[in-house]
Amino acid sequence: TRPSQGRDHRFESGMRYQTSFLSSIVLDININTADSISNVRDIFQREISMARLPNRTRETLSFEEKDIYDRIAAERKDVPSPFKVMLNSPGAAKVVADLGTYVRFHTPFSAAVRELVILTVARWFDSLYEWGYHEPLARKGKANAGLIERIRIGDIPTSGDTEEIVAVRFAHELISRHDITKDTFEKAKNIFGESGVVDLITLTGHYVLMAIIITALKADLEPGMNPSLPIPAPIKKL
Repeated sequence: TRPSQGRDHRFESGMRYQTSFLSSIVLDININTADSISNVRDIFQREISMARLPNRTRETLSFEEKDIYDRIAAERKDVPSPFKVMLNSPGAAKVVADLGTYVRFHTPFSAAVRELVILTVARWFDSLYEWGYHEPLARKGKANAGLIERIRIGDIPTSGDTEEIVAVRFAHELISRHDITKDTFEKAKNIFGESGVVDLITLTGHYVLMAIIITALKADLEPGMNPSLPIPAPIKKL
């Protein structure tokens, strides 16, 4: 019938447009290189944002808001994708960024402990962005590779007294049970001290907040980010 022919025509037109669009992307890269698939993904990530709010650029901000943007960029050497969408509320972006600066750069934890806690949060919330951003930092900080893998698949250790394991178990209990067992709390206090326990709770809570923001606003992955996080976790302990 004529109506179905009309629908077929529109469908074919749409397919020709999509084919043309994809062809123009392929022409922009060297398809003979081994990393051509990665290049295509990076082009899509640059050109097609899935964020639910605009990614704010410095040029779209007021004079006062530019100062917030510049502070975030200076502290992190760039403005990460989640903050680009958070800058739709510059005041909120500033407060969250300031707390992030404290927990990342001014707490007493080693890089390994800090990043393993963040990965524990990323795993619980299935946060591809947090995992993709912080797994390389954990490895750079010489975090235990076996523990990174256990967190990745959701197999959180229930025993062990090392700083890394106690911090991971502390964060995991807090987000999964909404409380911390007496044994884990005392071990953490003995290792990190009373102020360290408060910092550990704050570190965990900050990245819970970031995971929620990233999920709710659908913040884009950074170009080249390829998180190795299975979703859902093969194992998920409560």
